[in-house]
Amino acid sequence: MKARLVLLLLGVGGGPLAAGAEWRAGIGLAVFDLPDYRGAAQRQRRALPFPYFYYRGERLWADRDGLGLRLIGERRLRLTLSAAATPLAAGDDNRARRGMPELAPTAELGPALHGRWREDDRLRLELAHRWVWAFAGGPPEPVGRRTALGLRWNRPGAGGEWRLSGGLLWGDRKLHAYYYEVDPAYATPTRPAYRARGGYGGEYLGLSWSIRRGRLWLGLALHWDRLDDAVFADSPLVERRRSWAAGLGSAWLLHP
Repeated sequence: MKARLVLLLLGVGGGPLAAGAEWRAGIGLAVFDLPDYRGAAQRQRRALPFPYFYYRGERLWADRDGLGLRLIGERRLRLTLSAAATPLAAGDDNRARRGMPELAPTAELGPALHGRWREDDRLRLELAHRWVWAFAGGPPEPVGRRTALGLRWNRPGAGGEWRLSGGLLWGDRKLHAYYYEVDPAYATPTRPAYRARGGYGGEYLGLSWSIRRGRLWLGLALHWDRLDDAVFADSPLVERRRSWAAGLGSAWLLHP
């Protein structure tokens, strides 16, 4: 969720860099209100600086969807290499996880397949499979894999660009254990031991809006999660099966 909000608050646009490529760069500040993790009752309200960078070349791009490298594909079907990040951590101040290891910031990398029914369609089908690493101050630690299948609809216009997205998530046992497993050593009378398993990870729905006026960029992102049918929904660390998150960002372009 955090990664999705951060990426939704990265801008889009264009300006000539070289033949066939566009780019734009700047600095921004984003304000977030979101759960410590999917299913958490406690929330974080943070203000974080972020780099605003857009690049669109024939095969490489960096924008609000993250970093992508087109490996193969036609205009209506593309196979890409994509990335995402979760910059916030959930520490010992989270009551449900008190005494347990901290959830570190994570990064994801893997292939993604994008399809459109027609060349000019604003509706896209996306299938992504990513490996996830946690960054706790030492070498990156692999913590599992995530798969997402979703639909995305864009509506650009003079009043800004709107985007509606939704989809289904799956994770392997290792990833779900990282967030939702309770080892017997950390069990308490109110937090029984729990062994996570891989499988279905719930649904999500997102809505975002962004606009640029001169060197100023503004963005808003809303996100909703539903975990009722997730395989880890009965974990004692899942306190809310439905939750929301929001983010507001602004950036000043150093290179328009």
